[in-house]
Amino acid sequence: MTSIFSRLGWPAYAGGAGALVALALIVVFWSGGRSADQVAQENLPPVQTADIPPGFVGEQPFGAWKLVCQKVQAPTATASNSPKRLCRTNARTVVNGPNNQKFLAAGFNVLMIDTVSHPAIMFRLPLGARAATSIGFAIDKNTIFTAPLKCSKTECVAQGALPADALEQMRAGQKLMVIYTIKDKEKKERKVRVDQMLYGFPQAFDAMQTAMAS
Repeated sequence: MTSIFSRLGWPAYAGGAGALVALALIVVFWSGGRSADQVAQENLPPVQTADIPPGFVGEQPFGAWKLVCQKVQAPTATASNSPKRLCRTNARTVVNGPNNQKFLAAGFNVLMIDTVSHPAIMFRLPLGARAATSIGFAIDKNTIFTAPLKCSKTECVAQGALPADALEQMRAGQKLMVIYTIKDKEKKERKVRVDQMLYGFPQAFDAMQTAMAS
């Protein structure tokens, strides 16, 4: 297993965190299968073609993923080294709970800011994921990467530099999986695996790189 924080770290960036994928604060039990949203994704039309220019600000869907670029306000007027632009390629996986109520099981984000040359990966998870101090993620049947998990009173987040080999696997792969730990009603630990199709991710990532170009 490879820790994404064993390499040069991508700084924790909280400035735009609130605008990223928000998760329902629930415990999701899911051991496999496909959600209704994933079934729908299989019937998506071809990935949209979009002419994303450098400096792009706005939103553009690409299959099961969406590119979102925005300007970032510096925390202080003198913070000249603070990021001024943030782009993220994100997706989320929804599962069916009791009474067919839909629950957001995980948010998947690949981010770029104008002050760092390499992308980051961020997973936003339900509060129940705090049963362990780390999560794992993998693409298809490749090596599992690990990342420390930090939880607030409202959510859990795993974030760090996206390894180059993981990025290449995502560009060529079919499915991104995140594995985290929860405790059931009997306080027993259970592993939860949440799958997200990578349909549209390569196009969204390429567009993100173009959008971040100066």
